[in-house]
Amino acid sequence: MSRTYLNQFTPDFAVPEEIVKLVAAGKLEDTSWTNDICPSFCVPGNGGTRIWVDHPDPRERETRSPHRFVVALYDEIDSFLGTALATNRLSELLFYLRDHWAVAEDLPAPSDTVPA
Repeated sequence: MSRTYLNQFTPDFAVPEEIVKLVAAGKLEDTSWTNDICPSFCVPGNGGTRIWVDHPDPRERETRSPHRFVVALYDEIDSFLGTALATNRLSELLFYLRDHWAVAEDLPAPSDTVPA
């Protein structure tokens, strides 16, 4: 059985349906691992860009991060280089993926209910 956010994390993380659809379409890979603090995804062929999807309730986040969605950049030996995007809005994440990786261009606009 391959690792996925479903078998590595509790359902409480509530990965948005838009991200699940991108994984099903092969536009994102699920790179989630139970030793990480939250589910993660990357663009196929670009493991250097990882999308972290933290718990929807900020009080439940292990790092107490104010942002639910983070796009982090890594080098070829997986050393952290920096953050490309940190937001609570799914729409901002999808726009970033569309604009930088042509990943989410065919998804309908998400209904963001989480304030910035």
